[in-house]
Amino acid sequence: MNEDLQSFLSHYLTKPCFDNFLEGIVLLDADMVVQYVNDAYLDYAKIERNQMVGHRMDVVRQGAITQTEFDLIQPQYNIYRKVGKNESYIDMIPLYKENKKIGAVIVVRDINVLSSLFHRIKERETYISQLNAKIREDYAAKHTFEDVIGNDQPCWEMAKRIALTDSSVFIVGESGTGKELMAQSIHNLSARRNRPFMDINCAALPENLLESELFGYAPGAFTGANKDGKIGLFELANGGTLFLDEITEMPYSLQSKLLRAIQERKIRRLGDSTVVNLNVRIIAATNQNILHAVESGHFRSDLYYRLAVFVIHIPPLREHRADIKSYTIKLLDSYSRKKTHVKYKVSNDVWEVMQKYPWPGNMRQLSNALEYITQVAPNGLITAATLPFFLTDKNDKAYVCTHGSGETLRDTLEKVEKDVLEQGIKTHGSNLSGRKRLAKQLGVSLSTLYTKLAKYRLE
Repeated sequence: MNEDLQSFLSHYLTKPCFDNFLEGIVLLDADMVVQYVNDAYLDYAKIERNQMVGHRMDVVRQGAITQTEFDLIQPQYNIYRKVGKNESYIDMIPLYKENKKIGAVIVVRDINVLSSLFHRIKERETYISQLNAKIREDYAAKHTFEDVIGNDQPCWEMAKRIALTDSSVFIVGESGTGKELMAQSIHNLSARRNRPFMDINCAALPENLLESELFGYAPGAFTGANKDGKIGLFELANGGTLFLDEITEMPYSLQSKLLRAIQERKIRRLGDSTVVNLNVRIIAATNQNILHAVESGHFRSDLYYRLAVFVIHIPPLREHRADIKSYTIKLLDSYSRKKTHVKYKVSNDVWEVMQKYPWPGNMRQLSNALEYITQVAPNGLITAATLPFFLTDKNDKAYVCTHGSGETLRDTLEKVEKDVLEQGIKTHGSNLSGRKRLAKQLGVSLSTLYTKLAKYRLE
């Protein structure tokens, strides 16, 4: 063995690195004599070390390498070899010092090990593909513009045009007007329709949980965290749409983090330093007066202007009462086709009652009321006797809708809303099950009901 190869050996083989390789490693000198062989190769070739070291490679392993191949100047990669029953792919890298060949390194990959590795990779790819398909299915927007009763209203026509862009959207409207329905419809008409649609109610979680839901966290990021960490909604929505409902209820300190994520288009999980690049369309919504929230300092103005590329206001049902009759007919027709298969007929006195009622729960409340009616009017005739109590109770201020002179419309509506809530508590009780029944009757979420109860101090 020449001194140059001896220097190479003393530098590299004093370290256990080659013995830790899964591939077989064989080191030859300039005469093709084996100077070193690692355990992986001995196991692959089923040969003893003393049978190889000190012997020419083409003698002890006939067919493993030829003199012609050994004499080649350039490295050779992925050469197929079959020696006895052993099949492999080898790389051969010549070793030079000052343009003089001092030997070569042979790297041997067992074809059985490669096949097993390829099989595991294929299984992993299949699993990832199935997981992505499940994510797309579980986190898909289920509604389109065709599902919307009254989708010819100006606000819905505007939403259809905006859906074809990729800009952020801010939807403003009272509870029950269809903000989430609009967000899903926009997503399903957009170029992102085949990507995930993720949504979260920003009023439903405390600040620390809301932050971890949005951004995710690394393993062990905080006490009680999942040991494997968690992917946040931003990452799950990557390539798709993230819908932030009731965004004005997001804690002020978290609003700045949201703004930074949207501006920089990147996030870090809590407790992690890895940057995740984002490609997410943001649709935000609120049932509050957003400009008042900005002016009062409750909502960051810079975040609002970042999100409000397009602002869509969905008017409450009471502002277009003339449509109540057509909406009712369409909803009853839908119930008839999908559920009851009954042809419904509405008496004139019912139309009068429905036109006068202010519908604080908007389209959701109207839909729930009609679902109730279809259950108590099995013969298809809808009369005053089949209406929910809140439509026929003459003591209900929402029904009477009177107010003193000099009051603003907002004052009147708040009085009506408070009276409806007080009457609902008397009817259903103040425990949790009663609150759930009241929320269902009014066509609002439980969190929205609690917000309104707090507003009027009716907890």
